[in-house]
Amino acid sequence: MAKNGEVPKRLAKVHPPKCVGCLFGAMTKLPWHGKESKSSHKVFVATKPGECVSVDQMASPQVGFYAKITGKLTTRCYTGATIFVDHYSRLRFVHLMQDFSSDETIKKAKRAFEQFAADHGVKILHYHCDNGRFKDNAFKQACEDARQRLTLCGVNAHFQNGIAERAIRDLAASARKQLLHAQARWPAAVHLALWPYALRNAALLFNTLPVLEGGASFQLNCCWC
Repeated sequence: MAKNGEVPKRLAKVHPPKCVGCLFGAMTKLPWHGKESKSSHKVFVATKPGECVSVDQMASPQVGFYAKITGKLTTRCYTGATIFVDHYSRLRFVHLMQDFSSDETIKKAKRAFEQFAADHGVKILHYHCDNGRFKDNAFKQACEDARQRLTLCGVNAHFQNGIAERAIRDLAASARKQLLHAQARWPAAVHLALWPYALRNAALLFNTLPVLEGGASFQLNCCWC
């Protein structure tokens, strides 16, 4: 607006103040070991949406609020989430989890993502996962029944699923920033147990906000990112 002359042009040179919530939410621990040698592992190259999707799960030490059913109270809580990342579009899909059983992973998380993809005209052809719950025979059988290819990372080789790992880190940091900012503004109404909805909002912002020509997204300058 300053560059267009809609507000005083001197405001174009003013540096906006730092958001305390964003700074604190982006902090990470220093690694306790040195840099690892670079791996020769190559990311699966996709030429269309659904050709390859990375999947991983994240657990939260803070139990998350579960939405109240109309007219009833519920004691159910979220304990984590399953994150799907499409290699071609980098779209991120978050499915909140009450537990990490095979039944919950297949019948709810996997089906919810595939229904979301089908609603947008995309068929999932290949899943790339960490071992964890995804090496279970039930998940393998579900992929086989759907005629989907399944590849797993090596033992202790999480870098082979770096796309999903990075998505989890970005979404968790974004959700943390939202909660810290909101808690500072309205401490009586905002609680850390709201993280499930902050996480989903983080994925929504990533998938919908435009990206500038230089590669930066509008969410980088937004406190609610």
